Amino acid sequence: MKKKPISLIALRLLGLQIVYAVVASLFNLASLRQITLGQPGLTNTSPVAGLIMMVIILIAAVAGLKGYDKVLLAINLLLITPLLYSGIFEHLRVIFSSDVGVLQAPLGIAVAINSFGAIVMTLVVILFIKLEPSKRQLK
Repeated sequence: MKKKPISLIALRLLGLQIVYAVVASLFNLASLRQITLGQPGLTNTSPVAGLIMMVIILIAAVAGLKGYDKVLLAINLLLITPLLYSGIFEHLRVIFSSDVGVLQAPLGIAVAINSFGAIVMTLVVILFIKLEPSKRQLK
């Protein structure tokens, strides 16, 4: 199978998806470290589940770079909704609840990281669905 060249905008968006997966993984690793030290995690969601999701998102971006558009689209489409729920809405729910025992800063950071990721992943989906393969490629 011949590798399809990729447009600059697609390359940049996939690069941003990789950056998101790496940054979110580092955040989840920090949360997991807190838990292994007997302290509460940085957020109210599972850092292990977050790490697994980030590995899958990274695989999707690499698949897109390798020309496997359907794999990229399937994974991004399947993971955007859980990302919005567990990575953004669930953290916002805790931020705006009356629970003052929860540190707000890590939750805000998680919301910012995951908002960035959701936007990038959505733009990747739009680009790869909207544009025909010939228009996504560098000429």
